[in-house]
Amino acid sequence: MKAINKYIILILVSAMLFTNCKKEECTVIPDYNGKWVGTYNSTNDFTLILNDLGTLGVVDGLGDVSQATGTWTVIGKNFRGTYRYTSSGNIFSLAGTVSDDDKTINGTYGVNSSTSGGGTFTVTKQ
Repeated sequence: MKAINKYIILILVSAMLFTNCKKEECTVIPDYNGKWVGTYNSTNDFTLILNDLGTLGVVDGLGDVSQATGTWTVIGKNFRGTYRYTSSGNIFSLAGTVSDDDKTINGTYGVNSSTSGGGTFTVTKQ
């Protein structure tokens, strides 16, 4: 009997999810996970690898080996990230704005917890 009740509840919840809003009213949550390639200070190659659960990897240059690890969030269109280089222990923080099409992040970076004073960065989702 308990198993049947669980299935009935599951069906009802599923039905509510699919009929909760009209197509034009539903909000689609962007998928920011993946590889974002660009530059910092307009000339230096820079890659952010945004992973599930808010973790990130950083690659200076165009390689695929992460040289730094950290965390990231997006609230609204505001991107924030902090990472530490494995070899040196240097910490950097990022603050930026995600474009309206969710394909580009432009922002600034700084040392330790400061998100300014280091320069600018731009990355585009691949």
